[in-house]
Amino acid sequence: MKLYCRALEDAMRSESRRHEKIVAVIEEQRRTYEYIALIQDTFNIWLGLIYVATMIQMCTCMYHIVQSFNIDVRYIIFVISIIHIYLPCRYAANLKCMAAETPTLIYCCGWESVSDLRIKRMMPFMVARSQVIVEITAFNMFAFDMELFVWIMKTSYSMFTLMRS
Repeated sequence: MKLYCRALEDAMRSESRRHEKIVAVIEEQRRTYEYIALIQDTFNIWLGLIYVATMIQMCTCMYHIVQSFNIDVRYIIFVISIIHIYLPCRYAANLKCMAAETPTLIYCCGWESVSDLRIKRMMPFMVARSQVIVEITAFNMFAFDMELFVWIMKTSYSMFTLMRS
């Protein structure tokens, strides 16, 4: 997203072939949103299964670790399960933040100094398209972001305390 925003800034600065460059940026924006939709469709169920499995796995690993004080494979499984849910949450949160910045970056590209009326008429459409919220979800219900990661950690710990008592 930052790349096509930079390309839009460059297109606004150049006089030659400005219209063609902006059309290429619009095409890149369209392809980016298609790619995000493809990722969402492809990994929707997989992320949901990771969500459920990791929460259960973390709870049971904590319980087993507390029951024995030896350092063994269970610690490694516990750490891997945390990383396994952290990374998708982190990257989805980064995507969401970048998508939230994109309308501002597009608006601040310098379009107001361009005298071509066709280009000025294209800009509201680009800004409007970039204002659509982008997020990766699991089971089309849970938005993957850092809040979900924190919620998973808290829920796993709550389940752990229930199992321990």
